[in-house]
Amino acid sequence: RERQTGQLELDRASRLRRQRAFLELTADHESRQARIALEARYRAAADPAVAQYRRDIAQFTDLVELVADIENADALASQAAQRATAKTAVVTLEILLGEPAPSGATPLSDTLEQWMQSIPPDLEAATIGDRPDIKAAESAVDQADTNVRLQQRQRIPDVTASVQYERNPPYQTNTVGVGLSLPLPLWDHFDGEILNAKAAREQTQAQLDKVRIQAAAEVASARVAFREASRRAARYQASLVPKSAEVVASVSYAFEKGGAALVDLLEAERNDNAIRVSAVQSRADTAIAASALQAALGRLGASDAR
Repeated sequence: RERQTGQLELDRASRLRRQRAFLELTADHESRQARIALEARYRAAADPAVAQYRRDIAQFTDLVELVADIENADALASQAAQRATAKTAVVTLEILLGEPAPSGATPLSDTLEQWMQSIPPDLEAATIGDRPDIKAAESAVDQADTNVRLQQRQRIPDVTASVQYERNPPYQTNTVGVGLSLPLPLWDHFDGEILNAKAAREQTQAQLDKVRIQAAAEVASARVAFREASRRAARYQASLVPKSAEVVASVSYAFEKGGAALVDLLEAERNDNAIRVSAVQSRADTAIAASALQAALGRLGASDAR
């Protein structure tokens, strides 16, 4: 039973590592999508202004083209590095999933939004469930209690009943006998064995108390992290992201009417992208914190680890 509960604890930690790796990979993927969208908007807004700028300073066309080529090459190199990093993360996830030949080709089936919707609404107030480490410590205490009772039982001598039949041919008669034996422990009362069993029982009880305290501390820490992450994600979704989008829309309208410069538009879009990336990260932090809290509560089953 102790071997089984130990294996359950290892499975719990393994499921948590796999889920954390998946969520981090999903957050990185959605963040890169947000950056790609910003680059597309940047080029769409900048191309007309850059063309006009090049016409105004035609004598510096070669220099401008050289700078543009350098910027494009740097952007391509950055994108290639991001793709390589993302593929490495997928390979790491495949290794955690036990893929026999990890290649980085596993698609992401779930989005962060789906993970957020799968979080139990009462998770923050949930109580500790069947943690394998607590079950293992409780099993050790039960075993120690059984050993104490066994050693105490040794004080009471066992009565042995016996029946004997003896055949004595040809000159003597056969005999039949019945006997009872009862050992008398005059000097050995098994005091040493009983004290040793009680000491072992106290040690296992102390270990159980320690495990329960550690579990409570882990749950408290995970609960605080989940509360902070969920509130931060809610603040981004309810306030910061909509307000940032309104600012971009206002500056874009002013730019179209000639009331704002291109730099102002690009700055607003860059800030909006940073907020959107932070919002994605806040959702990932919330999902990871929820997984850690479920694992600490002993409620992270195989189906939750996906």
